[in-house]
Amino acid sequence: MNKALRAVLILVGVIIGTFILFYLYGTSVYSEAVVKQEGVKKEWGNVQVMYQRRADLVPQLIATVKGARDNERAILENVTRARSGMASAQSPAELQELGATVNKAISIVFENYPEIKSNENFAQLQAELSGSENRVSKARSDYNDAVEKSNGYIRGFWKKKALALVGDEEFKVYDAFEASAEAQTAPKVDFSN
Repeated sequence: MNKALRAVLILVGVIIGTFILFYLYGTSVYSEAVVKQEGVKKEWGNVQVMYQRRADLVPQLIATVKGARDNERAILENVTRARSGMASAQSPAELQELGATVNKAISIVFENYPEIKSNENFAQLQAELSGSENRVSKARSDYNDAVEKSNGYIRGFWKKKALALVGDEEFKVYDAFEASAEAQTAPKVDFSN
């Protein structure tokens, strides 16, 4: 074989070998890009799960706290009414009857509610609200981390070229989570009936 033909074959072999190596690199890049893209989707799903958890939990907690508060209010109002009635009692029998009512109401309170729970319920609600918001915040942060990794991965010069060579799919550059304009205003927790 002459030297020119050998040089051309070597050059063609190097070009084909380089193409094959770059193609193999491209398939690896493509596979990793798919994993990162799915990671972003998973993290966004986790954000949605936390939103749903909050939407399901908070109204139930508020209803529970309202119920306990209203029950305790009714008991305390009955005790207070009976005690104030004792001061205006017209006869010993009426005083005794009112005294029995107060004692009965107080024993109901202490038997069924050994301690008033409204403050405890409000503290538990506050802790649950804080915990829910922390979970949502963590899920959003994890989503933003996944977006950063995915976007950083697919936007590199050689990786873009490799993805264009091996894939017919355009890999999306995701936007990081941004709060809505309404989120700038703190939500109101309403305990009114």
